[in-house]
Amino acid sequence: MLKYQSLRLLAGCAAVLAACLTASQPVQARQGDQTTTIFVGTTSYADGKAVTNGTTFGAKWALEFQPNWLWTISAEYAATEGQYDSGGTTYDLSTNTTTAQTGLTYLFNNEPKSVVVGMAGGGLSILSYNLDFEYPGSDIGKTSGVGPGVFALVGAEIRLAKNIALIPEYVVSAHSIQTEAGDSFTLVSAGLVVAIRISF
Repeated sequence: MLKYQSLRLLAGCAAVLAACLTASQPVQARQGDQTTTIFVGTTSYADGKAVTNGTTFGAKWALEFQPNWLWTISAEYAATEGQYDSGGTTYDLSTNTTTAQTGLTYLFNNEPKSVVVGMAGGGLSILSYNLDFEYPGSDIGKTSGVGPGVFALVGAEIRLAKNIALIPEYVVSAHSIQTEAGDSFTLVSAGLVVAIRISF
């Protein structure tokens, strides 16, 4: 169910964007510019045996402090669900997480007339988690807490109009969490998020 909700969210964003398009030319971000974007997307969590999938949404602030370099701060909430079959029994899995991140992003081909500007970056992250990976042989179990981590991203800024840009990003993160048994475990997540930036 969450998988189809994610697709509908992305389709809705595309529809809103299409309704906003104009014939204006794209503009280049300048050093010192600040932007704030709202994003939605899909995300998944994996423990090495089982995977949960769902949706995420959040906001990101960015400052171009040097030509082509952005300093970013973001926060997001994600909820995922999944199932794991073991011994003829199906176990329901779920996650609820809140993530705060800060890092650097480099812009490629960031020229005044560029329509597509590539980007890559990464940084530090902190995860507040409530996880239910409870099934026989699970390394995580049912647990909650806060853990540090790192993230990396690749994406593009697609300048569709003078004041409108579509920004898809693929983000991978890894956080250190504490399992139900009290052990340390690296939780990996990945997902595609899409933001729309409208400047005035």
